[in-house]
Amino acid sequence: MTTRYFPIEEYEERWRRVEEAMRAQALDVAVVWSRSAGTYDRCADLLYLANYYGNQPGQGRRGPAGFAAAILRPGQPPELFADVPRGWVTGPMFQGYWLGPGRTAVAGGRPNTAQQALLEANATAVETVVAAIRPGMKVRELVQLGDRLTQDFGGEESELSKQWPLYGHGNGLFFEAPTLSTRVGNDADFVLRENMVVSVEMFFSRAGVGHAGFENNVIVTADGPELLSRTPMFF
Repeated sequence: MTTRYFPIEEYEERWRRVEEAMRAQALDVAVVWSRSAGTYDRCADLLYLANYYGNQPGQGRRGPAGFAAAILRPGQPPELFADVPRGWVTGPMFQGYWLGPGRTAVAGGRPNTAQQALLEANATAVETVVAAIRPGMKVRELVQLGDRLTQDFGGEESELSKQWPLYGHGNGLFFEAPTLSTRVGNDADFVLRENMVVSVEMFFSRAGVGHAGFENNVIVTADGPELLSRTPMFF
């Protein structure tokens, strides 16, 4: 949601004109979609009606991340159905060392019950895998835990899980060994060592609700994982 430049009365007049057009065509409901987002949204219909402007383009590998819609019914305020944006701070670096924390939030900060359940389940799964990390563990042990948590959640296989079929990776100058996966790479028997830096990332999806993803970065220590990504899980 952008800072509102026009007064609310201007938007109410815009809604009224849309309602007039709907009545002229005997429409009970109108769904107005954004044409993706960012600079791709050249029509800006949703910005015009709801002052909402997504920052994901909805192009390329991120797919429909930037799409949103408004539902208009005569006599009722429009309902904005914004995307559930995933945020990855790609490449925060310190002295050449790379991290990649990730969070998911509902645009507008007011998730419904199903969206909140999706976010909480995903975040809890990541935290559970992180908490299990110890020196001497094999990658396959973490993968088995991730598989069990994903299965317990249910839902559908996330498109992001299909693209990145892993539960994390090592961190160094960029993505490094080990890949926390038994589906890609050859690191299933890789043994975690003390003072390694690794990431745990998981992606959950539920039909009719959306997709979510979280990632935390930690140092492997004998006393348990030391969390590096201390940004709140929820906003």
